[in-house]
Amino acid sequence: MRKSEASGIGDARSANVSWPAIGREVAIALFAFFVYFGVRGLTEARVDRAVSNGEAILRFERWLGIAWESSWQDAILQHDWLVTLFNWIYMFGHWPVIAVTAFWLVYTQPRHYRLIRNAFLVSGAIGLVIFALFPAAPPRLLEAGLVDTVTERSRSYRVLQPPVFVNQYAAMPSLHFGWNLLIGIALVLYAKPLVVRVIGVILPIAMFASVVLTANHYIVDPLAGGIVALFGLWVAWRIDAAEHAQGEPAPVPLRPATTGGDRMRRTTVPERPLSVAHRAGNELHLLRQAEEIGVDLIEADVRYWRGRIEVRHLKTMGPVPFLWDRWVLRPAWRHQTLLLEDLLPRLGPRTELMLDFKPGDAAYAHQVLQLMREIMPGRQYTVCSQSWELLECFAGEPGVRVVHSVGNRRLLKAVLPHLRNFPEETRAISIHRKLLTPSVVAELRAEVPLVMSWPVNDDHTLRRLESWGVNGFIVDDMGLLRRLVEGRLGAPSGTFRRTASEKS
Repeated sequence: MRKSEASGIGDARSANVSWPAIGREVAIALFAFFVYFGVRGLTEARVDRAVSNGEAILRFERWLGIAWESSWQDAILQHDWLVTLFNWIYMFGHWPVIAVTAFWLVYTQPRHYRLIRNAFLVSGAIGLVIFALFPAAPPRLLEAGLVDTVTERSRSYRVLQPPVFVNQYAAMPSLHFGWNLLIGIALVLYAKPLVVRVIGVILPIAMFASVVLTANHYIVDPLAGGIVALFGLWVAWRIDAAEHAQGEPAPVPLRPATTGGDRMRRTTVPERPLSVAHRAGNELHLLRQAEEIGVDLIEADVRYWRGRIEVRHLKTMGPVPFLWDRWVLRPAWRHQTLLLEDLLPRLGPRTELMLDFKPGDAAYAHQVLQLMREIMPGRQYTVCSQSWELLECFAGEPGVRVVHSVGNRRLLKAVLPHLRNFPEETRAISIHRKLLTPSVVAELRAEVPLVMSWPVNDDHTLRRLESWGVNGFIVDDMGLLRRLVEGRLGAPSGTFRRTASEKS
């Protein structure tokens, strides 16, 4: 086992990345930085050709009806604080933000860092080719009545970007915007705190406005920069997918977990991988599909909202009548609310529900427990949550499997000490796949008989995690669920059966 894998849960972050790897990535980034600015700054562009191309861009914008640079800048020149704000966004919202985000990604999520890094490299290479073939003077260097607000009203910019590295005739495309768009995408996709994801949405919008309002770019420049950046991200994603597919280990059969030397666990493990239909209980048509496939568990998200137990993954926005989750924004009045008390009678006789509790106080977990006792007495079901205090009232409930969900490194470090307060036969874990390494899975399986992971939506990811010892898979893709249930993934056949202690 490599040293980086041996540290296990206690040092899960170092299991994914080492300081030499960080140093290598910093060296690559610095080399790319100096190559980009060196080539960009040393590219010889004839002034007359650059001015001619800049005027051509303006004519193109007038033809499109979007030559709004002058009117936009006129609206802020009367307010010094606005000019200063957009100058600061242009100067300090680019390289400093890129550097901080890159360090965060390389240290906490190295695979996602490599994806974004490759997108930068690909889009930067495309940008250099365009700068050389199509030099373009920015609006501030044309006789267009625009003010170079950064140069005339700021002194810090030339410190962040020395003149030796600057090619003034590289307006098209605007990677100043394109790269901020990539950073914004990274923050929205990979950050957990809501405020950081909101910043990820605002950041590229603010940079779009600043590159135009400071007269450094035409309106079409950031549009082109966004296209180049997104193309770079697509290429990087294809590279990542190809590398990921080539590195798949062969699956190995699951074996009973042990703890304390060779002592066999008092509970059994699944005879084949456990199949869980992710969020299928939130929509009745998905519920029916999952039941027809015959999955082991159907997950439903439960939330307490205005005195009711609602079944939905989408979050509320307080008094604002919208529901949201990352890329999804849905008017609340168009969302058909499904209550838990309405869902339960619609379950098939053999359907086992997995209730995923979203954050709330313990009182609502007790309400769910009472509801299950009234509507489904004696029925087996599973409960899980990242808010572990919501699970405590279910710990001694007959026929209920309690799953502690782990979605970040803080919870990963805390989960095993927490679970040791529970009897062995009641322990189970659901964990986000980005947190898993072979050593982490081994440490979890030494303590719990069932380790599930999410989201798992392709065969090679499922096989890789299975080879590490994961024995439950939370899946969105109905086709993959069907293959898993039918045993067409090379996994041992059989069915999952509860232990006697679980049935009691």
